[in-house]
Amino acid sequence: VIIQKGTHSVRVPLRQIEAKSISQSLTYTSANPQFILQTPKDDRKYAEGTMTLEVNKELWRLVDTFAYSGPNDKVFKVEPDNTGVPIVMFGDNTSGKRPEPNSSITASFKLTYGKSGNISSGSFTSVPSEITKINDKIKISSPYASTGGSDVEDLNMIKAHIPLSIKSLGVAIAKD
Repeated sequence: VIIQKGTHSVRVPLRQIEAKSISQSLTYTSANPQFILQTPKDDRKYAEGTMTLEVNKELWRLVDTFAYSGPNDKVFKVEPDNTGVPIVMFGDNTSGKRPEPNSSITASFKLTYGKSGNISSGSFTSVPSEITKINDKIKISSPYASTGGSDVEDLNMIKAHIPLSIKSLGVAIAKD
């Protein structure tokens, strides 16, 4: 953030998200190749929709469903298992291409603390030393609590949202 001369306050938008990248070889024997996303053993979770994936150094596209994919479409999706651990899934060479066995996979994605990452007001109190070395008159405050962090949908949220997604799958929705 650049603080202009004569400025008395600056608002800085922040996001509690962290970038992560992993590489591994995909070895499979089943008809549906997949791999479990290695996430940390702490409270951080995969931030839905943030993954980019390269298979043998070629970029593949993240999709919500394979329903609109052809046999040569280089697509993948990320689905949580019953414990919330994200699993990267590939097509079956009919709906979405299947990577070759022993393919090299590089996944980049973001991690979040979700709802537990929201912080209360007054949480920021000290200015980083890099800034105070430039100007020791700068003060920091966080008068408002952060909001907007959310976790993966629980069963009740899914029950409420499924009818809405089925009604609108593949169709345009107008205000009327």
